[in-house]
Amino acid sequence: MSGTAGSLAIPGPPGTPGPPGGPGIRIERAAVVTDSAGQATVTWDPPFPAPPVLALAVEAGGGFRSVRLTASTAASATVRADGAAVIEVLGLSVLAAALPAAGVTVHVIATEPQEVAP
Repeated sequence: MSGTAGSLAIPGPPGTPGPPGGPGIRIERAAVVTDSAGQATVTWDPPFPAPPVLALAVEAGGGFRSVRLTASTAASATVRADGAAVIEVLGLSVLAAALPAAGVTVHVIATEPQEVAP
């Protein structure tokens, strides 16, 4: 039975099931640690069908840290982390020159690229 009873809606019977969905979007995640040159590579196994869309995050640590993508293919991604000490001069925080940061943990999230509708 469906319809309304006073101000309450009464649900109707279930409809016919729709077609089964596809396999979904592939999402991978990894954490890598940079080497003495400030670089780290993550490998996707199996490779994506095309270079994935990537999101990067660097774990907090002393001083300033930044991370950037230096190479990306369907099979791997290479990142580079830089770091600098924060120096205080006359009460003002000043950044020293950024250098390659070794031993920094970088988190990488890869998402299978999707078609963009026009």
